[in-house]
Amino acid sequence: MRADALLFHNDFRITPYWWDAAPPETSRVALPPSVDLVIVGSGYCGLSAAAEAARQGASVAVLDAAEIGAGGSTRSGGMVSSGQKLALTDAIRGVSAERLGRLMAESMASFDYLKHLIASESLDADLQITGRFFGAFTPGHFERLRQQGELLRDKTGVTVHVVTRAEQRAVVGSDYYYGGILVDEYGGLHTAKYHRALRELARRCGASLHSHAAVERIERTGARFAVHTARGKIDVKQVLVATNGYTGQLLPFFSRRVLPVASYQIATEPLPPGLMDVLNPALCRFEWNLTAGAIAFNPLITRGGGTQRILRQMF
Repeated sequence: MRADALLFHNDFRITPYWWDAAPPETSRVALPPSVDLVIVGSGYCGLSAAAEAARQGASVAVLDAAEIGAGGSTRSGGMVSSGQKLALTDAIRGVSAERLGRLMAESMASFDYLKHLIASESLDADLQITGRFFGAFTPGHFERLRQQGELLRDKTGVTVHVVTRAEQRAVVGSDYYYGGILVDEYGGLHTAKYHRALRELARRCGASLHSHAAVERIERTGARFAVHTARGKIDVKQVLVATNGYTGQLLPFFSRRVLPVASYQIATEPLPPGLMDVLNPALCRFEWNLTAGAIAFNPLITRGGGTQRILRQMF
């Protein structure tokens, strides 16, 4: 018996549930000998850049060491924020007021861009803006959340509702919390379907996508670059590296400046009809700190005329 046999259920799997609807893709089309732009990495960043550059007339090739869409972009919780992570964590501690304003503005601009892109390009991503409830686990925490909500409202213009303990049953089916705040401008999407939609958009704009083409080195050749991959060499004018935590030894300068942050998610079995209406009457997303945990409620699986919801807990 495997040493970890008692840790996992018989149905345990290491691939994301998101992939059931939109799995990663193998694309072994031949590499072009020469392009204007090579993008290393086929995550959201790389695909968005590919679509935009190709739309502006550049010839673009996107390279990935694995399948297209097998990386972190399709493995996240799919939650879409409008600045809360900056205001409600220690990320802004010690930041000047001027820089805080710019960070908040960029966060809101990113949120608005995502909504505009999905709507204007009719991307199939299951985006839902449902709001997010931050529950307080002590009376003191409730006061901190209230103050942070004021900061968030002042800096970003989002809609923040203070929810007292007496009122929270309208949001969460529990008396455990000491109230909290509800932020309207928050939601989620289907990470793999969004990625598939970006792949299709990049191709419509004229970019080519190439899986299993790990970049082994990037060599400057005069005013251009030679990108050496596991599948051959490409002569390029510009190179954009969009590998995030997968940068590795390709660019040691950048890899030393990327901090790995582990994130795990679990999912329940499909819940009985009506249970989520009791647990989550507002149908928003939730977060609270117990140890270092969060719980998000995502309407993920639709069958027939009803919706089954999966409780997804992130450690």
